[in-house]
Amino acid sequence: MRIYLLSLAIVFLCLYSWKDWYKALCGLVAMMALIERPDIPKSMLGIPGLNFWNILFATVFLAYLAQKTREGLKWDMQDNLTRFLLFYLFVVLLAFLREVFDLGGAIEFETLLRRDPPTIKGVFIDDVINTIKYAIPGILMFMGCRSEHRLKFAIGAVLLMNFLLALQIIRWMPISEVANAEILKDRAVRVLDREIGYYRTDLAIILAGASWAFFAYRAALTSKLLSYAALGAMAVTALGMALTGGRIGMGGWVVVALVLAIFRWRRFLLLAPLLVVMVGVFVPSVIDRMTEGFSGETEEHRPEGLAGDTTSAGGVDLYAVTAGRAQIWPYVIDKIAEGPFIGYGRRAMQRTGLSLWLGYTFEEPFPHPHNAYLQFLLDNGILLSLPVFIFYFLLLKFSLSLFRDSSNNLYIAVGGGTLSIILAQLVGSVGSQSFYPTESSVSMWCMIGLMLRVYLQREKLNKAVAVLKKPVKDKNKFLWKV
Repeated sequence: MRIYLLSLAIVFLCLYSWKDWYKALCGLVAMMALIERPDIPKSMLGIPGLNFWNILFATVFLAYLAQKTREGLKWDMQDNLTRFLLFYLFVVLLAFLREVFDLGGAIEFETLLRRDPPTIKGVFIDDVINTIKYAIPGILMFMGCRSEHRLKFAIGAVLLMNFLLALQIIRWMPISEVANAEILKDRAVRVLDREIGYYRTDLAIILAGASWAFFAYRAALTSKLLSYAALGAMAVTALGMALTGGRIGMGGWVVVALVLAIFRWRRFLLLAPLLVVMVGVFVPSVIDRMTEGFSGETEEHRPEGLAGDTTSAGGVDLYAVTAGRAQIWPYVIDKIAEGPFIGYGRRAMQRTGLSLWLGYTFEEPFPHPHNAYLQFLLDNGILLSLPVFIFYFLLLKFSLSLFRDSSNNLYIAVGGGTLSIILAQLVGSVGSQSFYPTESSVSMWCMIGLMLRVYLQREKLNKAVAVLKKPVKDKNKFLWKV
């Protein structure tokens, strides 16, 4: 029955896209909460990639192409950001080209794990098409967001996607076990990927940013009822994050909270000790997971091949704190140092033989470094990675600029929401994630597109006000007319 209902929803959105492609795009984004579930077909009619989401994505994109002239949509992103985006695309394509001509190491690694070896067709689909397509919804939202109504509708779709993910986590993770960190973690590892289709660490990071995005969005709400509803949604999303047992998500949640408090809501810093106490009382597993490895006692499993002491001078168990990831990072850094400027191309860790060597040494497979910064540097080197890192710095800068601007509540909502989601992703990138767009970063790319549109409109508005040399009574309405 669920498949039939989803099929009807997809058919409706495909047809409706020819009337309003933008609302259908928002439906596409919301569908990301469901489309990765294992019971949703990943292919149809024996054609790989022919699935519900891709069909709707292709239809929405074609509808956009058909309607953009009628709507007068033109590319007007700032020139410097356009260059950064084009360079980002160039890096993705170049990494693929360098990979596709040297798949030997990746084939050997996958064969050792008794998995299907990569093929040229497969890596093209995974590392080009399935990389670029997850950033396109954000670009389309930037293009089509030309009114306050469209802006709020799109933010609602992004938040709805995250809210639905949180509800699914709560559905599969017993709240009764929220006090037991180990049971929670073990169940999350076994259940979440199988039932929802996302890794628990990805879910933790997604929801860490989304929970604070709900809070920031309250600035744009005029109804107290809607404001309370947003607070409730924030609580549900934060609970979903906690139930994943993902420490990196919890850490990201705390970092985002501190940044938002420091730059706008400073009075919340006074509530931080009370919040910690409340979390310790009602969700003790969060404290247990966050402090794992710092107490001198840990049940974290170590592979037999691990050599040497993993405890720092301060008594901190680095293996437990980083779930074993920190033990391989020195080897990854050494490999980066061998080709520091342009790296080795996509899947470098497998293709250079490093994954194979680490597998034999630690008796545990490491297909990637479990660190997005190291992965990107290993694949693309300093020269190709640095502009991408600068691009994310600019996104944080623009988001923070909007968030601190009190002249329009929409600035606070969009800037705060985007800042929360990007910052959570960047914190999460220390222990997982990827700078290559993936299904878990769709909500981030959508918020980036919306933030850049609002930032651009604000710049146009400020210039128009400077030319008029008189105050504008309703800046919110004038914002979309400049």
